[in-house]
Amino acid sequence: MNKFICDYPWHDIYVNHFGEISFCSNHKVFGNLKQNSLEEIYHSKEIDDIRNYILKGDYLNTRCLKTCGVLTHAYPELANYFCHESGYIDNSFNSEIMAL
Repeated sequence: MNKFICDYPWHDIYVNHFGEISFCSNHKVFGNLKQNSLEEIYHSKEIDDIRNYILKGDYLNTRCLKTCGVLTHAYPELANYFCHESGYIDNSFNSEIMAL
């Protein structure tokens, strides 16, 4: 299996009708256009940290939701890790990804 890297944080931006910004429909809000510019939000430390976690294969620290269709499609054999009751990816998922 090839190493998968989610590229949404580098090329997608979602803006809802409240001006809230996220980079995917399964992720939390990172800012609001009523309070910060798009450039400030896009280059924020929080989003840069998430990009770095993704590059390392550390999906737990991205706080991606377990309902992420991108990750479940890329790793169907690891689907049970997406069922953590917290709503986020199970901690053991990272070690499985790093082993691939």
